[in-house]
Amino acid sequence: MKKSLISVYVGASFLTLAASGVYAFFAGYSSTNVFVHVLFGWLFLFGVVFHLRNNISSLFRYFKRVDTRIVLVCISALVFAIFAGFSPIERIQDWYKEYKIALPREQSEEFVLYDFSTESGHKIELEILAGEHFWFPQMSIWIEDTLGNYVESLMVTYSTSKGVFYSGRTKYNFKQLDKSLDTGLRKIRVDALPYWSHKRGVKYQDGYFSPPPDQPLPDGITGATPQGSLKLKLTTDSLSHFRILLEVNVAFDDNEYFSEFDYPDDTLYHGGAGLLGQPSLVYSSMVAIDDGKKYYLMDPIGHGHHSGQTGELFRTLERLTTATQIFERVIVKLESK
Repeated sequence: MKKSLISVYVGASFLTLAASGVYAFFAGYSSTNVFVHVLFGWLFLFGVVFHLRNNISSLFRYFKRVDTRIVLVCISALVFAIFAGFSPIERIQDWYKEYKIALPREQSEEFVLYDFSTESGHKIELEILAGEHFWFPQMSIWIEDTLGNYVESLMVTYSTSKGVFYSGRTKYNFKQLDKSLDTGLRKIRVDALPYWSHKRGVKYQDGYFSPPPDQPLPDGITGATPQGSLKLKLTTDSLSHFRILLEVNVAFDDNEYFSEFDYPDDTLYHGGAGLLGQPSLVYSSMVAIDDGKKYYLMDPIGHGHHSGQTGELFRTLERLTTATQIFERVIVKLESK
């Protein structure tokens, strides 16, 4: 292809890529900017292929130069240091995360406030930005000590906390069905939040760890199923150094690994009211009240059992697809006393 045309194409793509990258660093989060950056990253890569084809002989001559080799070695060493988690690089990453999440958000983002805070204790605010596949999720938020021992639940969505699930639900009728049926018609269900419920460690008479209708969780930690981005005001007075965890799940989000054709011998999976979807996704962040940090970014650390039969945390996300897109981000903010 014509060298001048390819050079202009590569140059324009690079400038757009660079501009969106600089904007992403200094400005607040923007889904439009992320899309532009990713799109032009692919366009730039496409142009590089033709650029290499047109200039391969010159590039081979460059590789013979000592200064070129030094640059390549330095870049390779930097990439290795990032993925290896070298301490200086991790400190830079921590600084960048804290700087980034402290920036203002897009003005178009709207957050519904859920207030579960009390007068005393450490004030915590969770900012949850809904992702592309946010769809009436079940959620639980709880605290563990640094050794991973369950301490307390801070918030659980209504259906899980009250045991209000029914068979016969579909993605089209479940909201109307749940409002019209009596709680006495509750059927065996897929445990939507198995990691939290097993961590909590309360086993009920039906043999499950999820609260039944006759033994619901208290209203003080129960919240309505969110329908979009939300902020949660929470309080904990148990510890000053702890791990905060969040488990989330949506129904009917089946994929090639978790569908009506999978786990045929698992009667709980195929007979439950959460009906055939990907397992729950678990987020976590370590928080220290007195370390001077104000913001923490919660990262996904694994998923729960597909039918809730165990409390095992599967530390891989390879078979999850849309489940990883329920949330765009989850940020923990420590409120000043």
